[in-house]
Amino acid sequence: MDTGAGTGTPRSVLVTALCAVLVTVGAVITAVLLRQNSAAGVAPVPGGAPSIEPACGAGPCTAIASATAGGDTVELLADGSGSGGQVRFGTGAAATVIETALTGSEVQLTADSLRCADGVVPTCLVRGPFDQGTIGEVLVKRGNGWESAGQPYFSDAGAIVLDDVLGDGTAEVINVQRNCAPGDSTADCGQARVLARVLDIDGAEQGCTKTYRTPGELRGWPDVSLTERDLRDCPGA
Repeated sequence: MDTGAGTGTPRSVLVTALCAVLVTVGAVITAVLLRQNSAAGVAPVPGGAPSIEPACGAGPCTAIASATAGGDTVELLADGSGSGGQVRFGTGAAATVIETALTGSEVQLTADSLRCADGVVPTCLVRGPFDQGTIGEVLVKRGNGWESAGQPYFSDAGAIVLDDVLGDGTAEVINVQRNCAPGDSTADCGQARVLARVLDIDGAEQGCTKTYRTPGELRGWPDVSLTERDLRDCPGA
């Protein structure tokens, strides 16, 4: 599902171009590539490098949110302005710190930016506002270590959440998107109906909900909660 600018250029292409400007040589970040079609707004990026004594942006790191997953304490770190995001797993000398893919993309992190879910594969999500929507990165625990799942997501409807939709003991990613038609202008896309697209933690599409007139009609909005019965084939699948 593509969105468009007023000239007919897909909005996802314009945002991808914007993200490309943010990439700097040697930085541990790949900008978010936006896709709103059957690939579900997913674009792979490498995980961040571990560090024991992190620095956040231009200042020291402060824990702005915390959770537990996989037996670990998980803390979202940022500087005083909510920039320079890092995620610390564990405590003390055994802690591991991963720089998020959102670092450098002008995303302001808050206490609401971290969500974690226990399960067969412990999973965390770091999210924040970006380009009139929301972007988020998934982090997973495999074996004894945490890593980026390599799936940055963009929601032009403003919601990315974790939920065990399939009831298989592992969280899925719910990405709420506008059901825009190819060539829609940004204004037209902003008035389009919405749907929730569900993906597993590796980015494989599991299905979509029906479309709704407004995001608020999705159950639990903005912390959308779905079951497998809510799913059907996604548009264009």
